[in-house]
Amino acid sequence: MSLVAGQRLGPYEISGKLGEGGMGEVYKARDTRLGRTVTIKVLPAFLAGDPDLRARFEREARVISSLQHPHICTLFDVGREGDQDFLVMEYLEGEPLSARLARGRLSLEETLAFGRQIAVALDKAHRHGVVHRDLKPGNVILTRGGGVKLLDFGLAKLQKGLLHQVSMAGSLDSRTVLAGSEPLTGAGTVVGTPEYMAPEQLEGRETDARCDLWALGCVLYQMVTGERPFARANLASVITAIMSSEPSIPQEAAVPSGLEKLIRFCLVKDPELRWQSAYDLALELENLMRPGRTESSAGLPAAMPPAPSSRRGLAQLGLGLAGGLLVAAMVAVAASRAPDGPRQPIRFQLPPEPGVEIPMGPERSQLAISPDGRLLAYVGLDTQWVSRVYLRPAAEAAAKVLPGTEGATSIMWSPDGRSLAFFGAGQLKRLELAGGAPVVLCDVDPGIGYAGSWGSAGQIVFSSVRGKSLMRIAATGGVPEKLLEPDPQHQEARLLWPVFLPDGKRILYSLRLGAAEGFLMLLEPGRDPRQVGPMLSRVELIGRDHLLYCSEGTLLAQRFDADGARLVGAPQSVAPEVRYFYSTGWAAFAASAAGSLIYHTAADSSRFYQYDRGGVQQKIFGSAGNYLSLSLAGDGKSLLTDRMQPKFGTFDIWQFDLEQGFETRLTSSPTAEFNPLLLAGGREMIYSAARGDTPNLVRRELLGGDEKVLLPSTGFQEIGGISAAGDLMAFLERREKGGFRGFLLPLAGALAGAPVAGGQQARALLPDKELRILRLSSDGRYLAWVSNESGKVEAYAAPLENPNQRIRLSRQGAYRVRWRRDGREVFWLTPQSELVAAPVETEPTLSVGESRVLLSFPPGLNPLDFDVDESGHKLVVLMREQRGGMLPASVILDWAPEADS
Repeated sequence: MSLVAGQRLGPYEISGKLGEGGMGEVYKARDTRLGRTVTIKVLPAFLAGDPDLRARFEREARVISSLQHPHICTLFDVGREGDQDFLVMEYLEGEPLSARLARGRLSLEETLAFGRQIAVALDKAHRHGVVHRDLKPGNVILTRGGGVKLLDFGLAKLQKGLLHQVSMAGSLDSRTVLAGSEPLTGAGTVVGTPEYMAPEQLEGRETDARCDLWALGCVLYQMVTGERPFARANLASVITAIMSSEPSIPQEAAVPSGLEKLIRFCLVKDPELRWQSAYDLALELENLMRPGRTESSAGLPAAMPPAPSSRRGLAQLGLGLAGGLLVAAMVAVAASRAPDGPRQPIRFQLPPEPGVEIPMGPERSQLAISPDGRLLAYVGLDTQWVSRVYLRPAAEAAAKVLPGTEGATSIMWSPDGRSLAFFGAGQLKRLELAGGAPVVLCDVDPGIGYAGSWGSAGQIVFSSVRGKSLMRIAATGGVPEKLLEPDPQHQEARLLWPVFLPDGKRILYSLRLGAAEGFLMLLEPGRDPRQVGPMLSRVELIGRDHLLYCSEGTLLAQRFDADGARLVGAPQSVAPEVRYFYSTGWAAFAASAAGSLIYHTAADSSRFYQYDRGGVQQKIFGSAGNYLSLSLAGDGKSLLTDRMQPKFGTFDIWQFDLEQGFETRLTSSPTAEFNPLLLAGGREMIYSAARGDTPNLVRRELLGGDEKVLLPSTGFQEIGGISAAGDLMAFLERREKGGFRGFLLPLAGALAGAPVAGGQQARALLPDKELRILRLSSDGRYLAWVSNESGKVEAYAAPLENPNQRIRLSRQGAYRVRWRRDGREVFWLTPQSELVAAPVETEPTLSVGESRVLLSFPPGLNPLDFDVDESGHKLVVLMREQRGGMLPASVILDWAPEADS
């Protein structure tokens, strides 16, 4: 039954009908709570009558709602009014691509631009495990702003039937596909729209993201020719054409050879020989957009690949841009090129090392490529949080650990590629790759991060994240020399990320004046520093005369004139969505003079999972993002969390209403707010706020008001808990010399509105131990913490009056620990992806009973943090949804600047 203007679906008031299709009717509506215009898609009645299908629909919709991307139509809500299921999406002003194509084909510029945006959106979805399965012009909106938005992600997966369940002699021949209209997805018959379906879909075989790349090839073909590649009189003929014929692009369409090749490799019938990732396809479309590039498609052979029966791999065919191949295959492809031919960039993904994470911290250099581009070094964390340096040759698929590098935090290569220098455990060390133990060059502050550069004149320049000076030391060791300090008279705050130029004398560095202002500077012997230009990113040299840097998460390259101390020409886009921290300028990339580079993306990868006491998953909620922690309200109805801003790498505090599904952003400063704690009563919170050199603990009302600093900071502060009475606060602070230590602070009057007096002293807890996590029980009588005092990262508990009477909780490692609100139970997360609980007795003294595993998380889900409501029956886990804990690294070999740069 159609809806009429003024009718309500929950809080949504219908304004009028927009259209209808195989997956339901579409209406314009108004969200009466937020006062915004939305689009409502009312789903077919068959959903209501099939409980299994409804449950599947709800699961799919939760995943789709995580796809926050500028080229994907945002799914706001999933609702049910009576027997009516509906989706709530953002309202878009524009027209479907199908309507635009009805007026004729698109220009080359429009095809490349729109095609690239579609590919980028598909890449975002595929990284979250979402396959569209029904990509067609009718599901692409051309917005008034000149971009595209993709609709109906994953909805084709909700169709009831598969093609192989339909009678070929009956319904297929009777269904006419009109040559001049947009074909509809047939409800209950096929998974997708026939003319855009890949052969494996038509055969009813298992499909993956590559079926979307086939569909994109069909859409690109239609954009440049004005015709569908497999348009036929009826459905049976369409299927026959897709399975047996090759579409040809008419000469009058004047399609450049590079784009024609790209489309043909989208439409390869064997998915193993097709493009392998939307990411690579987007990069090649972007490459074709550049002047002079439309006649070439890098890495693609001129002829079509052999028939599917050959099953030959992409490396054998020379498809250098196909994602996910091993480095060895890429090296083989590069070596097979004609020596005198032009060298095209090779792009591929490097899978993560099993059981090893690269810590994405905003204050260190964890990635480094050897000067010749052959070796990748990186700092990795094992399951016990022990960091080491790993070395990965470009021609091998596995890394090896470099002995003696335990505790490493930041690395750099020697100019000849024979040695590495690294910071860690309060020292700068040098390691010869040919063999031998690391040699200590000098001592540094063990409590903060450092980054440096090794110059060709045999010196190392470095600075800390605090940026109080640029230091220089001989690569053989000695006493560091202070080169430069910030000038407070010119509002200079920090000097960061020094990089030697090839002459080994001149140094580039980042100058920060404040949270939102910074410059790239050039320091030369005998001259005052010169300003190169505004920049809020670290830089690295690539090739002979180009700099790599980040701007709002986009990796850029630009020519650098060292003599003139200036950047020349327009920047070139190298990669989107690179992990980047606005507050320090750190970005996750490394480059070499040989033209090799590696980077990590900032893809959203974590969400919240709710379980009951029996281990049953109840729901997944919250938009996908990069989160650090969570704090659950005692009644379990809401939580606080910290979510990264994708383009800036800073964190904001958000509140999630678990019952209504609302997400509310509580902070929005240009610097970071993170690790929130919801106070009793639910009206106030305490969190760490980066407002100066180091983050301080501040208190604020949830809905606004001034931040109140709780106590002066001598180092990075994180909240560890507050007693229910509000009179005691436990916290961690990173002191000048050493790691995080635990402290206890009386809070007389602080929670009533007055900040803690500046002279009030915090009492040290476990002063001889470096802690990872600290938790105070609600009654203020007991502590729990995580530390590596046994040589292994474990969880402990102890009475507050005597923390040395500790009880070891875990036996196989732990990295998060929580008390139940009444103190009668303690929980911890293990490296084996288990959530463990143990009962607690407090009389006559503290004792912990036998532990048991409450939750065991499947492969591909990596718990980051958790919390428990006051009853101990609702458990919410912050989960990273990616295998192995890390996204693959992206690698580019033989990068070269554009000719017009």
